[in-house]
Amino acid sequence: MGLTLILLTGVVWGGIGIVLSYASKQRYDTWSFIGIATGISSIGAWVFLVNWPLFIKGEVDTPIRLIVILGIGGIASIVGMACLQKSMTAGAAAWAVGQSALVVPFLAGVLFLGDTLYMSGIFGVITILLSLMLFFKADCKTEDSKEPWLRYALLAFLFLGISQTMSSIPSSWESWTDTAGLRVPIVLTAGAVPLICIVIFKKIPVKHGIIKLSICYATLVVSGQILLFTAMDQLQKENRLSLAFPLALGTCIILVSMWEIYNKRQWPDPFTLSGIMTGLVGVSLLTI
Repeated sequence: MGLTLILLTGVVWGGIGIVLSYASKQRYDTWSFIGIATGISSIGAWVFLVNWPLFIKGEVDTPIRLIVILGIGGIASIVGMACLQKSMTAGAAAWAVGQSALVVPFLAGVLFLGDTLYMSGIFGVITILLSLMLFFKADCKTEDSKEPWLRYALLAFLFLGISQTMSSIPSSWESWTDTAGLRVPIVLTAGAVPLICIVIFKKIPVKHGIIKLSICYATLVVSGQILLFTAMDQLQKENRLSLAFPLALGTCIILVSMWEIYNKRQWPDPFTLSGIMTGLVGVSLLTI
């Protein structure tokens, strides 16, 4: 049961990548789409993920510090997702680079939070760096496309990595637990509020298609979080929790890759395909 749920999580995450790819190909305004989509996602997170009885009772550990840390993470996340959308003209390659952002919180944990460094983690970092080099080589070969996807993908890598690092910091606090389920709603809200304000004050036009696609995106984000938590609880009971992220991330990268092949009716060039595969291996090694 746990394996089924975590594979479904990966399918949902892959759906998020496909939605971002579609938004990029439709040339939807990045700030309005990401802002509205994240705003709807944050509403869904407050409704479905928060433990309201505990929240109303005020049973929240270190709320001010939590809001500050996760607020920074939320702003970094929204910038990273905006960059990822702009890079998704490259499809699966950009998605693989974005998912490789896991290397940032991994290194931060080892360097600053006292996490143990395992051989699998070392090989994971090396493999991800190799995949980025392969993507750079592929980008150089297609420079005449005038699509600076790799630049945006690397910015997404950086900002999503910062967001994941900030989101993981509370777990290192002594005796801290997210009893009220506030982590995801705070991160989403912190990112959505400033971006929606920018869209309103700058009077950025919002196409009708953006609203429908934003609802789809928000549904995938919230359902993905619910599936992830349920799957991890079940895998913990089955003593297979270590499989959670390798399977979920691997599934989503493969799904977006298959969607891209189907859409373009052709295989990626050898450097891009090698980058996707090594990125998949590197992400899996980091999460073992």
